[in-house]
Amino acid sequence: MGRVLFTDVWGDFVTWVAHCDQPTPELGKAPEADTDVLYRWLHALCIHTPLRRAAEDAHAALLYFHEALVYVYRGLEWLVEGMGFTWDDIAKKLGGTKNDIRELKKTANFETGVRHASKSGLKMRATLNNYASYVAGLFDMINAARTKVEPAYKTVAGKEGGKILARPIPHVPFE
Repeated sequence: MGRVLFTDVWGDFVTWVAHCDQPTPELGKAPEADTDVLYRWLHALCIHTPLRRAAEDAHAALLYFHEALVYVYRGLEWLVEGMGFTWDDIAKKLGGTKNDIRELKKTANFETGVRHASKSGLKMRATLNNYASYVAGLFDMINAARTKVEPAYKTVAGKEGGKILARPIPHVPFE
């Protein structure tokens, strides 16, 4: 987690400073490596709009866990529509089946009311028990999408990604 402070913008020239909230020594990297990673992610998100939109939805899912499935589903849609993935690709990348994706889509779509408002207002889109898994899946797919457009990128999905993702999640995303 971190932030980038833009200190000057002049035409095509931009100067910025990165600040990481918490270095990740448990991942075996020096604190400066976190800043380099932040710069590279910012660059990737600026260049690839669907990747950025999926990341925005992952962030929203972290902020509003009751609506996590809605944001995660839309984040996956960005990768399908904008990055050339199919729903079958997503199932395979996440270690699931076509039926798993079908169930996810069914849960998120109109029949269950998850993506739509309800008269009672009581339908839960996600709970603390499942939202971390939803967001972790989107996080892994964002990494897969970046690998697709930047073949040299070394993914941080899976267990390493789980350590990174665990910071903003008050629940363990991988067991």
